[in-house]
Amino acid sequence: MRKETTSMTNSIQFEPMTYKQTTINQQQELITKLRIIREVKRHGKKQIEVALQFHCHRNTIGNILKLFSTQLPEPLQKAILYANNWNQQDILAVLYPLVNLSRRPHNHPAQAKHKEEDKVVKKINLRLGHNVSIL
Repeated sequence: MRKETTSMTNSIQFEPMTYKQTTINQQQELITKLRIIREVKRHGKKQIEVALQFHCHRNTIGNILKLFSTQLPEPLQKAILYANNWNQQDILAVLYPLVNLSRRPHNHPAQAKHKEEDKVVKKINLRLGHNVSIL
């Protein structure tokens, strides 16, 4: 296990987790994304090296960097990269636009809408409940 260095940050926890393990918890996900961003932008590592370090694909690193550069304004980016006096809650609040969005589908094209379901139920007098029966 790696010791936490006070020169890099006071509040970022260094835990031996892969990127995929951190996507379960939003806080860990954001902190890992910050570590990835700092490895590439601050320390000058190549994206492929960081991808190997965090056990993820190089395109994932590129996507994180693209989100960072497009979602946050330039002065805030520099403050996040080089300022070490942030506490963890402030970091999480600022990096919230980088959270992964839900990949759950919102609808299914072949599924009937609620109004259509109600019309069908009324038309065939279908009763659903404790005793399922069709009249």
